[in-house]
Amino acid sequence: MNISVTDLLPTPQIVTARSLTINLLRSPRAFYCHGWQSWSLTAWIPPTPLPIQQPTILHPMQTDPPYARVSQPHGSWVGAVELDDSQVVLLGALNTDAHVRLNDNCLEGWYESGEGAWLIARGDEWSTFDHYAQALGQRLGWVSSKAAPRVWCSWYSLYTAIDETILHHVFAGLDDLPFDVLQVDDGWQRKVGDWQANAKFPRGMATLAETIKRTGR
Repeated sequence: MNISVTDLLPTPQIVTARSLTINLLRSPRAFYCHGWQSWSLTAWIPPTPLPIQQPTILHPMQTDPPYARVSQPHGSWVGAVELDDSQVVLLGALNTDAHVRLNDNCLEGWYESGEGAWLIARGDEWSTFDHYAQALGQRLGWVSSKAAPRVWCSWYSLYTAIDETILHHVFAGLDDLPFDVLQVDDGWQRKVGDWQANAKFPRGMATLAETIKRTGR
């Protein structure tokens, strides 16, 4: 689907398409890059080719791996541009398997599996992003207003140097400290991306989970 920026309505639009291109007529002032995960860059950046992080082996850790070597400004799920008149044009997916990039004077978005819904909005920065947030909430549900739980996480004390014995010892020693959640982070799995416990956890993760539950967490 192709749309000219001059055809955008003053109110947000939701359209369904596998891929969508908004012709901006000229290169924008800036591009809003949305990160893939918590280590990724999320910021307004110049509309110029992106530097590839060095060493390159680390770059796929911060960028969705299929796009790690793409030099055009791009990001996951949502992208936006600032035009010469300070107006912002936002293109945001309403599902989680989409990517957006700036290709010269075109804002392009596509779903990686089939078609899906997109929100297109034009206006000032606050209103366009608020329209997107409201649409996401209506589509995917709202975050609970409950207070965030207090979490003990193995990463911040031990990094990957964990094993079954160490964690059982730690959990037993927490006693009545006010943690609501005990989180076992990186270091338990056979390799990154695998969901099987490694040799340091011979009884598996279910046993460890039961130990956590017995502490009331």
